[in-house]
Amino acid sequence: MRTRRHLLLLSMILAGDSSFMKALNQPSCIKPGSKPFVEQIWATSVGPLFNFAHYAFDNNVDCCNTAPLCCEFPPAQGYLVGLHFEFTHSRPSKWYANLEFDGEWNAGYVNNTANTFLQIKDYRPEFDFGYNFFIHKNHYYITPFTGLGFYYLSTEIKNDVLTNKYNNLYVPIGFDLTWNVHPDCFENVVECFTAGLTAEYRIDAWTRLKMTTNEGTTCTDGTCPDLCCDTSCDQSCPTTCNPEKIKLNSRTQGVHVELVFNWFPTFNEKVNFIATGAPFFDWNRFGSACITSCESDAGVPVPKLTRWYLGFHAQMGIRF
Repeated sequence: MRTRRHLLLLSMILAGDSSFMKALNQPSCIKPGSKPFVEQIWATSVGPLFNFAHYAFDNNVDCCNTAPLCCEFPPAQGYLVGLHFEFTHSRPSKWYANLEFDGEWNAGYVNNTANTFLQIKDYRPEFDFGYNFFIHKNHYYITPFTGLGFYYLSTEIKNDVLTNKYNNLYVPIGFDLTWNVHPDCFENVVECFTAGLTAEYRIDAWTRLKMTTNEGTTCTDGTCPDLCCDTSCDQSCPTTCNPEKIKLNSRTQGVHVELVFNWFPTFNEKVNFIATGAPFFDWNRFGSACITSCESDAGVPVPKLTRWYLGFHAQMGIRF
């Protein structure tokens, strides 16, 4: 009888020890009763972004009856600060959709070696949709996506000397590659921590440039001579054009790459907080143009603009 009690006690100790060791091996984020990640399909976050900006102007533009420029416009650079916002719908092995917005402005001087100062306004809303493909028992997943975006960039040579306002409608195509550090958390509650790579190429669908001279006047209010666009040097100027809708000589191009780190610090049954940090690189190029005066046949070259950003954005949000 006593031997049986001892065996029973030993078996209980071993069972308890096994349960204890199993609990230790589980990621700390698992909390019984919490809402599974697969049921938390919505997420929204907002936060600041900060980046170094570089703008290069290529004045090598073939423009009618215009002598070559005596000097190049030196590249301008400085820092921008802004806001990043996202609203996402995502489920494992289901459709994915994301709406995001980036808005940036000067964070100090953006100038060049000739002491020319630029005032920058940079806005980019974008909508993406794709599909989540899960790999290796939810340890990794890849999401190819496409969508539609709009890019607005205003570069003003201060003070109100000349402002170029670019309006670009584009089609993004890219992918998100994510590593789920704790797949057990993923299957039972939420991700504890994820690290990912996002890469995107922006395909130009439509781009127009609006030029504004000093004091806010444009060449449509009678203060400037008649202008024509997209006319080769050996042709006369058949019709006038609207300088608010200047077509560029080449397609706009854009690339965006970022590393995304997500941390889920809370494990609530209905709502979980998200902390996100993402270093990024963004590159964009607008083509050149030549505006010709019908009165003097002299050309006004619009330089090609190439700009790149290197920065970081951080957000706090919720998943529900």
